[in-house]
Amino acid sequence: PKIMLPSESALQTISHYLTRLQAADSPLEKLEYLLAAIATIFNSVKTSQLSGSSRSLTLGADDFLPLFVWVLVKTNFVAAEIEAEYMWGLLHPSLLSGEGGYYLTTLSSAVHVLKNFKDSNEENNTKSHLKADSVLKVVVPDELHGSILTKTLPARPHMTTKEVCKIIAHKARITNPQDYALYRLVDGEETMLADNECPQDFMNEGKHVMLAYKRIDAKIAWPKQQQSN
Repeated sequence: PKIMLPSESALQTISHYLTRLQAADSPLEKLEYLLAAIATIFNSVKTSQLSGSSRSLTLGADDFLPLFVWVLVKTNFVAAEIEAEYMWGLLHPSLLSGEGGYYLTTLSSAVHVLKNFKDSNEENNTKSHLKADSVLKVVVPDELHGSILTKTLPARPHMTTKEVCKIIAHKARITNPQDYALYRLVDGEETMLADNECPQDFMNEGKHVMLAYKRIDAKIAWPKQQQSN
């Protein structure tokens, strides 16, 4: 279904939160205003899309990111990069493992898209301007149902394996992330990535590479050719 853009009143509320974010001194306060702005986006889109229905709307990073980029342009949030770096530098690492880290990564990812934008006025083409390294697709085995799920994550430039694992653990609701690791998949063969490696480097090599996040002890019979869509 087509995603409806936030209303004018929702944009005013989002702009208010982003203004408060810039005025705040505490990185924790800034993060709270960022999350409030993002919650407003989700609530506005959900209301528009479902017309009063109680069903929830799920937006993956590949759907939410272009929407968020559009919002940043419409609200003229020119300090996005500075604010994101300020929060990354000063927030306690424990706050970057869950929702806070996920949406702060989304902000950095949106900044990356905007910096590589050719025609920011072409709002309808936002999605076509997303660079491959603005999002990461990671396959996650569902051992309970014997299936393989694909999760799409926001990505900031030069993210390490350790940072990606934090994001995917939050997205996949993994309660024992210490038992999981990120792997590179090439033609069904898996290689565990070290904490300080940059997964985006492998994705840009031009080979048929996939990323997989699984239990270290799990033996998965990967298909010989993973689909990249």
